[in-house]
Amino acid sequence: MDAILRATSFNATVLGVVVEVKLTIWATYAASFDFTMHGSPYTFVITKWSGRGFAAFGTLCFNASARDPHQFGTSSEAADGTVSFSMDKTQKLNMVEQGVKDILTCIDKIGCHYQRSVLDYAVWYHEKHLEVETYEQYITWAACCAMAAAQPAACSIIQTMPDIARQVQVLAFL
Repeated sequence: MDAILRATSFNATVLGVVVEVKLTIWATYAASFDFTMHGSPYTFVITKWSGRGFAAFGTLCFNASARDPHQFGTSSEAADGTVSFSMDKTQKLNMVEQGVKDILTCIDKIGCHYQRSVLDYAVWYHEKHLEVETYEQYITWAACCAMAAAQPAACSIIQTMPDIARQVQVLAFL
């Protein structure tokens, strides 16, 4: 098992309910977060940004909006398009924690918008959007992937969702 680099808790709104979220960030920068809502425990694991995946996450995160360099470090792009980061471990952990908070915000937006069709939307989005180009798409994809993975039956659900397909695919949350 990887070493734990950060274990913290904070409050977040999920599906319109304020919950206490317990966040664990591992040495690979994978993150797991747990909360209980209406008496049921939920656990989500995000591994997409761990290891080599951090470069794509970091690039999209910095491109999405101005980030406080003291809190998140900085990024720069060379003439050949190579992106490099200047950040210490704490700043990298801050970025992962912010990503988790953005995922929770996205889950809340999806839940409030789609209500009883949250899992359907999550499975549909996860299956139909394998490539992401923006931070918002990345966070939406990670949120849907986490929601689908948290429900074992979701992996076997295959539904067409014409009503959802006609609506906005990425919910703005930043």
